[in-house]
Amino acid sequence: MVDIKDYVSKASQPKKQPNSLAAILDKGLSYLRNINQKPIALQFGLGSSGGLVTGFIFGKTSRLMAICLGLSIVLLQFCNFRGYLRFNQTSLERDLRDVKNSLTKELGIDRPLIPTDNEVESFLTKNLYLFSGFGAGSLIGYGLG
Repeated sequence: MVDIKDYVSKASQPKKQPNSLAAILDKGLSYLRNINQKPIALQFGLGSSGGLVTGFIFGKTSRLMAICLGLSIVLLQFCNFRGYLRFNQTSLERDLRDVKNSLTKELGIDRPLIPTDNEVESFLTKNLYLFSGFGAGSLIGYGLG
């Protein structure tokens, strides 16, 4: 059996790109994980810029989303009233419990899904400046949208 790797030079083989999308995303996510260790002005600026973009997009799309949500609720109620939809509540609860158990088993989660008060408090205090900037930026962005 002839192996083609013996005849192809290493220079002609593709190299791993340091600027690939996965590398860029990994670098960005590691930066965001450690954002609470950066200067306060940077935290506030990053939060406000993200909030500005989010608020602007929300301001432009909120009317359309409200109409779609309202129409879907009316359609769901109509179908339920006419008898097109029937929910077996015990079966639904059993299926949801099975999905939850299988997800926790697959992901290897051995702690509760809902965080404790101390975890929430420490998360909020670590990222206080980021969240306050996000809130201010989203209000400004919603006003612009």
